[in-house]
Amino acid sequence: MDTDLTSALQFQCDEITPPFSIIITCYNQAAFIREAVESALNQSFMEKQIIVVDDFSSDGSIQLLRQYNDAIRLIALQRNVGAARARNLGASIASGNFLVFLDGDDVLMPWALDIYHQIIEARRPKVVLGKLLFFDERLRAPASRDRPRRVRIVEYPCFMKKDRAYRASASSAVVDRQSFASVGGWSVGFFPFEDIDLMIKLGYSGRAVLIVSPATAGYRRHARNVSRQTDRMFHGLFNLIRKQKSGEYMDPRGSELETCGIIGGVVFYWLKRAFKANLYYHGVKLVAAGGLMVIVGVFRRFIAIAVGKQPEEIVEIPPARVAEF
Repeated sequence: MDTDLTSALQFQCDEITPPFSIIITCYNQAAFIREAVESALNQSFMEKQIIVVDDFSSDGSIQLLRQYNDAIRLIALQRNVGAARARNLGASIASGNFLVFLDGDDVLMPWALDIYHQIIEARRPKVVLGKLLFFDERLRAPASRDRPRRVRIVEYPCFMKKDRAYRASASSAVVDRQSFASVGGWSVGFFPFEDIDLMIKLGYSGRAVLIVSPATAGYRRHARNVSRQTDRMFHGLFNLIRKQKSGEYMDPRGSELETCGIIGGVVFYWLKRAFKANLYYHGVKLVAAGGLMVIVGVFRRFIAIAVGKQPEEIVEIPPARVAEF
């Protein structure tokens, strides 16, 4: 946790406060960063601030980013500080009411901010959970027929009451700025699964809206994705489990069982991947460390099926909010 982050966010006082600050972070992603920045610039929703934090890249990214001049607010770090601290630095100068995070190898769909704005206006959530579209290397440019008119959502009193699967990612996180400040932002040094960690910290911060469709962000699959680095992923899982067992996720507003259930669902997914890939050593270690959490997670899933999940709702997107492509 950055000690100065809370005060920096709470006392940010730009004269003009846009609804959204898009915070893009990158490290040696020159092959992808232009698409990420263009996807933010090309949002049909115009009231936005775009902050790009370059985490001391050495591949020419910074020269490319400087070409955008005043179209973006560029922070060029003089040393590598890691994804979490880079995001927090971007958030510390943000003036938007909501923070929209985007990794430098991902993209926002052209209608993302329109959808987020309509949901926020209608439901007043503290957290919006975006929908990811997974793509390989290049994303087909959206056509006019792709423009959404209706958005399917599920609303919860808070994230911890979520009863559906959610593929967490920094690029699908939309967070009320003051709520983000209240939990100290991204946990510095926690990676991977820092996205799950943030959502658990925000777990009881207030109303959460899960977008079922359409996709609002594109997650690029490529050789350097951390999700392909098995050892790092399992190391992150064990850190998540350790943090729960040490009581770091304790919240007087909530239930330890609910936190265990959220983590258990993630562990269960990776257990299946471990045994499918014949990674029995990792699988056995996961069972030993988080087996009880998996049981809680599976039990919660059965209860949701038996009782009935929170119903989906429709939010209409006014045509005037959507840009022509």
